[in-house]
Amino acid sequence: MFRKLFGETEQDQIQFLHPRAIATLVILALMVVALILHAVGLSGGADAIAGIAEMGVAIVLLFVLGWPVVKGLFGITAIGAIFSGNVVIGVVLFVVYLTLAYFLGIIFAFIGTIRYIYLRIKYGKNQ
Repeated sequence: MFRKLFGETEQDQIQFLHPRAIATLVILALMVVALILHAVGLSGGADAIAGIAEMGVAIVLLFVLGWPVVKGLFGITAIGAIFSGNVVIGVVLFVVYLTLAYFLGIIFAFIGTIRYIYLRIKYGKNQ
């Protein structure tokens, strides 16, 4: 299963998951900073950072993790191919694909994070 999702070899999987793990960690760090600022009483700064973190989560889940899966599942080679027939149907399909990509991004974020941690532990001992 992991070969189809993240790459053929374990080294390919590490290379595929590494930038995605960094993006996820940056978003989680922003959320922790927002929680700390809110606990201290600086709610204005916490609200701004929390807003940025929420938007970052949506972007990472949708475009970094989910969209490549949807492209692979449905064979989408270009965005323009969705709109090539009928524009109205293309818009509806695009919204459905984006929604599906977001929810698949949530699932693959958990699977990819667990796999990345496993591979780092496995190869961390050998390096």
